[in-house]
Parts: sequence; structure tokens; C-alpha cells
Amino acid sequence: MNIDDGRVASNFQAQALRDQPLTVQAPGSQTCSFCYVSNMSTSSVNRCRRLPDSVLNPLTIWMFKLLGHMLLII
Repeated sequence: MNIDDGRVASNFQAQALRDQPLTVQAPGSQTCSFCYVSNMSTSSVNRCRRLPDSVLNPLTIWMFKLLGHMLLII
């Protein structure tokens, strides 16, 4: 991840490192999910082999909850 790539987790980290307020885009009730690079790689190979596959992570987190976790770490 690049610190300025625009992803929510890296944005929170960059703002914290720069001692800036952590911002959440309105309304903050959006959700996101994360996946490992290895899952994405496996999924890509499976799709090339025309095997059924899904990269979707059933676990999602609200932006405000993610922000709360980040504040606990900082």
C-alpha cells in the first residue's frame, strides 16, 4: 500500500502520522471489507482455469468502526 493511494486504511494511517484530524467521508456508515493478496492471487488463477471462485470477504466493517479501531492503535 502506498501512503497516499486513497484507500481508507492508508488514509487514516497517513493522517495520524502527519498529526492531522482523521476524516471519514459522509455519512460514515459505508462499509468495506479487506482481503489478503494471497486470496486475490488464488482467485485470479482459479478464474484463468475457469474454476468457480469468489474473492468477496463476508466480513465487512463500518467506516466509523474502522476509525475507532485505528484510534485505539494510535
